[in-house]
Parts: sequence; structure tokens; C-alpha cells
Amino acid sequence: MKKLLYITNFEAPYRVPFYNALSKKYDMTLALSETIEEQNSRDKKWFSTHERGYHLIQMKPYNIGKLRICFEVRKLIKEKDIVFFNMYGNATNIYAMFCLRMMKKRFVLSVDGMLPKESESWFTRKLKSFLLTSPEFILSPGHSVDKLMIQYGVAQEKIKRYPFTPLTKTDIKEAQVVSDDDRRILRKKYHIKESTVLYCGDIPAEGLSEKQWDMVLTRAKEMEDTAFVLGDKTFFADRHEYKGESCIYIIPQTSEFQRLECFCMCDGFVNLFDQRINRSELAEFNYCPDIKRIISNCSKERLGIKEEFIVLMVGRPIYVKGLDVLIKATKYMDKRIGVYFVGGDVSDEYLKLKEECGANNIYFHGFKPKEEIKTYFQAADIFVLPTRGDVWGLVVNEALSFGLPVVTTNRCVAGLELIRDGENGYLVNVEDEKELGKCCSKLYNDEKLFNSMVENAYNSILMYNIDEMVKSHIEVFEQVSIEG
Repeated sequence: MKKLLYITNFEAPYRVPFYNALSKKYDMTLALSETIEEQNSRDKKWFSTHERGYHLIQMKPYNIGKLRICFEVRKLIKEKDIVFFNMYGNATNIYAMFCLRMMKKRFVLSVDGMLPKESESWFTRKLKSFLLTSPEFILSPGHSVDKLMIQYGVAQEKIKRYPFTPLTKTDIKEAQVVSDDDRRILRKKYHIKESTVLYCGDIPAEGLSEKQWDMVLTRAKEMEDTAFVLGDKTFFADRHEYKGESCIYIIPQTSEFQRLECFCMCDGFVNLFDQRINRSELAEFNYCPDIKRIISNCSKERLGIKEEFIVLMVGRPIYVKGLDVLIKATKYMDKRIGVYFVGGDVSDEYLKLKEECGANNIYFHGFKPKEEIKTYFQAADIFVLPTRGDVWGLVVNEALSFGLPVVTTNRCVAGLELIRDGENGYLVNVEDEKELGKCCSKLYNDEKLFNSMVENAYNSILMYNIDEMVKSHIEVFEQVSIEG
């Protein structure tokens, strides 16, 4: 097994599944140049322990003036077959790249995203050009990043594409899964005991004859658990004698949405004249806006959210993320929309701005663990990221995986790469709170447009999974290894 050295600043929790997947192919060492304590802008709860399939080395830094350099990286790169950086800007990485050039040893760099600089000194531009042209290959997440790297002198043939994501295939798939908690909420809505084993039996549109109905009753009793039958009010109006049967629930089918709700809360489907099929044996639901709506309604109830339609923002409450822009945007939103910010504790400045804007429909929720954040994503109808500058913005990936249309800015690289304006979301200009608010209201007031965007949002993220990300990296690593 080839030895891979992966050099980065700190062990980001969202990257651990990616690290572990790479470690199945390589004897991988993750070398860190910074400690958790140095990540002052992040809530320490964000960092948590993980099961690792790779070696972890916390390199010791030395201070040289304002620079912090981990000199032991030189020894590490000599011992490994493949050297990989996922960033290039800190002093340790710059030192390591100089060492690799002196050793005439090939290496690979990935760039998670890049934004154009309004102004840049001659020295900074020359240094950046040197660092970006030194690797054998650079892994880029999108076209906008390619263009910038070419401007710094990187040859087109050196640029390799990869899908930057924190999501596994399972993460994406779970967006369409109605959870046990959701099913409990649905059963409560229809006054069905939580412990009841339910099987969904469908009634033909033309109804059943008396003989067929007797067969339904017999079949249901034979199952030794509860059969569940859908029908319309007219069909059951003259069959009062059957309504007392404890083995059958009769719920009038008033809409396709209610029919789907009933199916979602069951343990499986039964053809009452033939056989029973458990939920685990059923094909997965095709993702659709109604599945999203069912999951969203149940998640809202779990979180105690009263609004039927909500806009969500997840992130750190720092200036660059644009929370102030979102607060101001509420002036241009339909007042029936609930706006929720989930992240760290907000400062008095934001609370004062909320009061000045009369934004009574915006709610600030503090830091939440990953599982609880998932519930907020499931509850949401639209996701917004009014950032002033994100070199990527992984929350955009996450939002799309939950079928959320995304409204973000033209300074968010994930938005530039993943959002097709008017199809799965909108791109607005930085600090344009009026347009941000209008886009949210447009989706709230146009159900057909909203449903179309929900479907497009989910479908647009399917190939952005860790399996594909790993595959892209391995192809490049193997090319370097063979040619080296």
C-alpha cells in the first residue's frame, strides 16, 4: 500500500469521511499545522472525536517573527510516496513546497475555492503564481476557479476537476427518507397508536363489491396485525357495519398528498388479495416536492416552528456571512415567512438591527449539533447564504441535498458552480437585501415554481458525493505515482 501524506491546517469534522475513504486505498498520514485552540472563529463544540482509519500527526510549530512554521514537515515528505496539500497559503505549506522543489519531488494540490482579489501586491501575486504552478496537478472544484488559476499562470492541462462536498451518498439519500420520528408525528395526526403495526392497502377507484370487502376483512384478520385501508367518503358511507372492525382503519382519501402521508406512516404495503410487502422490500420513493413537504411539516412540529414556510440560514454570525443583510431583507419578505438563523450566539449589534428593522419574524438559534442542524434543514423551505465572500460555501451543498432552493450571492463560489439561476435557486448581488427578500417571497407565492426548484435542487447535487470526490483524487494520485 502506497504511503500518502495529506498536509492541511486542521482536522475539519466534515472532511473525516473523505479522509477515511482515502485511507482504504492508501496508508495515509494526516499532518496538521494548526491546533484546535488556534481556530478562534469556530465554536469548539464543532470539533468532535471521530473514528479514524488514518494516522494523525499534530506538527509542532516554531515562531519566526510573525510566521509559524512546522519544520518537521520536511522529514515527513521524504518518507512518503505521494504528497498532497489541500491548501497553499500558510507558512508551513509554503516551506514544504520549497522543500519538494529542492528534492525534485512531485506533489498534488487541491484548491477548495478561490475568489478574485480587488487589489494584490506585486510580491503576493508572484508568490501565489509560484505556489500554484509548482504542483504536478491541481484539483479544482469548478470553472470559476479554473479561470483564476489560469490567470496565475497554471497550465490548463494541469487542472483536474473534482466535486467538492462533505456529503456521502447516504447523506443525500436520507433527504427522501421519512424517519421514525416523522411517522410518529403522522400517526398522531391521524389518531393511530404509535405501537400499531400498519400496512397500507389500496382501494381501487371503482370501489369494492360486498364479496371483495369480505375478503379484505378476512385477509386483514389473518395478518395478525393492523391493515390500513384508503378510500373515499362516498364509498364507505353505506358500510357502517365495518367501521367497528379493530383490524381496519378507514381514512377518507381527500387528496394525493394525504394518500402519500398515509403511505409514509405505514410499515409496508399489502395487496389484500395476495401478499404483504414490508417497507424494507419496497423500492425507494422517488424524490418529489410532496415527500419534501411531508418531512418538512414533521420537522417543523418537532422543532416547535409555527410558520408554514421558513427561510433558513446556517453559519457563523460573522460579518462576511451577511447575517445583517438577511435581517434587512425581511423588510421585503412576506410577513408570513419565518426566518431562522442557526449558528453561534449573535452579538447585540444584530439584536439591535432586528429591532430597528421590525423583523419580528426572524429567530436566532445558537450552535446546534449536526443531527439537530439536519432537522432544521428538513424543516426549511428555502436556504439563504447572503455572503460577502465564500471561497466555496459547503452549506450550499447541504441545502441542495435536502431539496432546498438556494438564494446566495455572486461572491459564493459554491453558488457560482452549483446554482442555476431561476432553476434551483437564485444568485443576487452582494448586499442586495431587496433582491434577496423578493426572491424568497417569489418562491413563497408561486407554488409551481417552488415545487420545480425543489426537485431541481435535489437532482443537481446527486453527483457531488464523497465517492466521486475520492475517485477524482485517486485518479490524479495514481497518475503522479506512475509518472514519478
